[in-house]
Amino acid sequence: MQLTQAYWQQAVEQAAESGELRPGIDVRLTAGLFHQIHFGLSFEQAFLNGLDLEHLYRQFRCLYGLIRA
Repeated sequence: MQLTQAYWQQAVEQAAESGELRPGIDVRLTAGLFHQIHFGLSFEQAFLNGLDLEHLYRQFRCLYGLIRA
């Protein structure tokens, strides 16, 4: 597992344990989704037109909105 994905997994685990996320969330899968949004968007936009941090933020907020309690 990549270091950044391990950080995402730790963050999602802590959020799940604290009750911040819906019960039954697959921690590893959810961490992978956050990881892929970050690296996928960063990689794509780096080659096309530069990273749009507002767009990245909106994608993270959307995913978070789907999994929060």
